[in-house]
Formats: sequence, C-alpha cells, structure tokens
Amino acid sequence: MTTSTSDSTEKRIGRWWVPVGCGVWLVLCIALTAVIPLMVRGEVTWGGADNRPNRLWWIEESELSGIGLSLTREQSGTDGATCNSTSVRYFLWRGDASTLNTSYCDCYINGNHVGNDCG
Repeated sequence: MTTSTSDSTEKRIGRWWVPVGCGVWLVLCIALTAVIPLMVRGEVTWGGADNRPNRLWWIEESELSGIGLSLTREQSGTDGATCNSTSVRYFLWRGDASTLNTSYCDCYINGNHVGNDCG
C-alpha cells in the first residue's frame, strides 16, 4: 500500500521538476549573456532612443564600486520637439549613490538641440 502512495508522490514531483529546471536554466543563460560582455568590455548597451542606447556599466573607482544603469526613452516634447528622457541610477556596494542618481532631458527639432524641457 505504501508503494502506491510513494509512486503518486514521485509522479507529482516529476511533473513540476522539469519546467522549473528549464526555467532556471533559461534565466541563467540570459544572465550570462549580459554578465560576460559586462566583465570583458566593462559595459553592455542595447536599444535606447535616437542613437542614445541604454547602458549598463561596471564602476571601479578608488571610493566607488558597483554598477551604473542609464535608461533613455523617447517622448514628445513641446512645440513638436522630440525629447530623450534619460534616467541614470547607480547600484554601489562600496560608496554612497544617494547623491549620484539623476534624470535629465534633451529635446530636438530636426536634429537641432532646442532645450531640456520634456514637459
């Protein structure tokens, strides 16, 4: 009798183990595609708005160590301008990032810089 209970428990465990294992493997592979270039080149860039790619970079200074992240998105500005809103964040394990995080905006009309008002 205990054999049938044991068999049904093994079947239940076998059902969830494969998809969870595949999911963990997939997450590890995706993480490695970002970590390896970061370690080799010191930065990874992707996508972004108007030739301003998003960027993840390694920080190793005398008083700061960590990772920086710059995300740029395109949005409509005033008077028909196209604006790039950029947010820069630092994730440090040595040093203080509280005063370093910032956001800024650059607006253009026909490729000419017309101001910093995303508003």
